[in-house]
Amino acid sequence: MVPAPHLLLNEIKLNPGEEWQFPCDGWRFIHILSGPAYWITGTPRALEDGDLLMVSPRSQGLLRASQLGSLNAAWFYFQPLRLTDVLTPVERGYLEAPDTQDRLAVRVMPASDPLARQLASTAPRDATRNSLSSRALLLQIAASLCELDRSSRWEHPSKMPSAEDRLRQLLGRMTENDLIGSSVGALATHCRCSTRHIGRMFDRMFGMPFVRHQTQLRMLKAARLLEETDLRIHRIAAECGYRHLGLFNATFRKRWGSTPTHWRRERGSMPADGSTGDLPSIALPPVPPLPALLAEGRPESSPAAKSIHLEQHPAG
Repeated sequence: MVPAPHLLLNEIKLNPGEEWQFPCDGWRFIHILSGPAYWITGTPRALEDGDLLMVSPRSQGLLRASQLGSLNAAWFYFQPLRLTDVLTPVERGYLEAPDTQDRLAVRVMPASDPLARQLASTAPRDATRNSLSSRALLLQIAASLCELDRSSRWEHPSKMPSAEDRLRQLLGRMTENDLIGSSVGALATHCRCSTRHIGRMFDRMFGMPFVRHQTQLRMLKAARLLEETDLRIHRIAAECGYRHLGLFNATFRKRWGSTPTHWRRERGSMPADGSTGDLPSIALPPVPPLPALLAEGRPESSPAAKSIHLEQHPAG
């Protein structure tokens, strides 16, 4: 069985009374195309034509077609760990925070809701129409339903921003992939403070030193590239910020207890259900809630805030 594509619509058809469960984890979405249905988790929720359902990673349940008729629906899923090139550390911390997932455990948007209408314009569709624009649309819908903008609300400082203010703003704009190629020195230059001060602030925000967090991100990216691509190992090492293959191999073995070659041989494909399967260590390193970041709002945009140019620093 081929894994369900990420951020692509999949259609399902259920007979009267038939039940269905998501074959993957993450943030999951169902759009009812035709036929009455119920989402079964605790108290059943009735779903009508055009309704859009979102289920958080901490919520489980199943879809049941009404006994009165068959059901046609479309579904997709969103896994933050697959979007390190897109999400910032602040955004991922928000999406993975238990309070976020509990607060948004199950949401039902009626057919009249703009997001439901927007999705209705894309479904049903056949696989040949699953283009970049449609994936971008699904990501936009997922971000809106997850209230992702809440993770990046910053107040414009009333006085000259401090180094910590500048670091907060920077982390709110950088993707995690940007962090892979950055350095403490580059962050310190941008924030106009010492590397020691950057280290203290980063440790306080993330609960770990910058280098440790960066190495975990690099090792995650390496593991996923080994699983999902045919790139040569020396190219993967370079993609993860390592100039020397020996250092990359040693770091990978220390982190995962396996050589890159053996990892690819043993885990060269994702589980058939599209989930992370029995590989919990593959998950992105945890980002604790960042109250110092999330409690603040977004600064007013400026030309400087729209462009980030940090010097890229390979690991060695």
